[in-house]
Amino acid sequence: MRAEDRDTIDRYRRGDLETQARVNTEPIEVAAEVMVSRSLRLPTDVFEELAALASERGVAWSTLVRQWVVDGILAAKQAAGADVDPAIELQRGVAMITHAAGRLQQRAA
Repeated sequence: MRAEDRDTIDRYRRGDLETQARVNTEPIEVAAEVMVSRSLRLPTDVFEELAALASERGVAWSTLVRQWVVDGILAAKQAAGADVDPAIELQRGVAMITHAAGRLQQRAA
């Protein structure tokens, strides 16, 4: 074990180390399907605008981006006259229903 790790452990045991849990303010989503994570690089001002839009809609920014991606895939396939994967259409419907349910919960509160 590294000396700095030992020092950290000793400080924790003495109560000298900040151990307060950080509060997660982003909603947690539970999805029935396996989700993959990918990095998305955005300029700071674009991300701030995205976060503000998501907040106004009562969803996490990642949820909003996911909805936009699903909508974009659907629109691109329809514009190209290609068959739309039923899973994509279903995912879009689920996103719309989830959003509507969230808005109703906000109004009821």
